Amino acid sequence: MSLYYCDICRMYTKSGSWYETHLRSARHIRLERDRTDYQLCIENQCFCGRIFSKKAYYDRHHTICRMKLEKAKAARKERCAEIKRKREEQEQERLAVEKLMALDDDSD
Repeated sequence: MSLYYCDICRMYTKSGSWYETHLRSARHIRLERDRTDYQLCIENQCFCGRIFSKKAYYDRHHTICRMKLEKAKAARKERCAEIKRKREEQEQERLAVEKLMALDDDSD
């Protein structure tokens, strides 16, 4: 018997059909959106480790931060590339789930 796990909602289920229903639920979609919104604000993370909710706050902090400008720019570029890669992975996972759900609907 296989277990299905939603890492966004942190819940298990034994039923594949219930898991698919859960993925379409308002709760899951809201938590997934909130999780993505948090990842967006990581773009405003200083090299020193502080995270800012808005770019303006990051810019103001950056003028007084002790980290070197070049190092911070390189690190920010790397973080943006990592976030882009994670978004693409999430999109691929979402497409795979939709494809599986479409296959399941076709077999019914």
